[in-house]
Amino acid sequence: MKKGIALLLAAVMALSLCACGGAKEATETAAPIVVDGAEVSAKDFLIEHLSAYIQSDGYLARKAAFEEEFGQEAQPFAVTYAFELKLDGWGSENQPLHFFMVKANCDSFVDGGGYDSVTMAIDYDTGTVYDQFSVDESWMEKSEKEQAIYIAAAGGCFGVANYNGEPIFVDSETHILLSDSDIAEINQALSK
Repeated sequence: MKKGIALLLAAVMALSLCACGGAKEATETAAPIVVDGAEVSAKDFLIEHLSAYIQSDGYLARKAAFEEEFGQEAQPFAVTYAFELKLDGWGSENQPLHFFMVKANCDSFVDGGGYDSVTMAIDYDTGTVYDQFSVDESWMEKSEKEQAIYIAAAGGCFGVANYNGEPIFVDSETHILLSDSDIAEINQALSK
């Protein structure tokens, strides 16, 4: 009887390990970012760069186009999901990738189509925000870094309706989720 229970427990554990494939989710919080020699939290880094993004000409034009097309005020920009993505080796050049992946609710009208959200890849090193509207398939003909930016920004993870942390590039990548409280603080700062 005891052997049977032990075998059953072992089988359940083996199945649960098989079901847990995918990107490694770190339980740690995002490490501080060093900008011009000073440490900045991931939350403050995102507030700074997303604030600039929602004041950019491109974002404001897409928002205005939505309001003109649909005759209603666009919903405010609000981050719904964010994580830090780390990958030690990508492509034949085996280079590291380091992005903040962000999905946010916001209304846009682009090329005859309405959108209620945007996906972004924010370069950890430069703070450059790439969204699904700033990249196109021609990036797949460019450098491996630009290919990675296209894959990430064009909805590499958020194109799936119920994204649950699956890898974007390879199984060995690490995702460090921002907490709900950090996301709430980011949205509060962006709404001012």
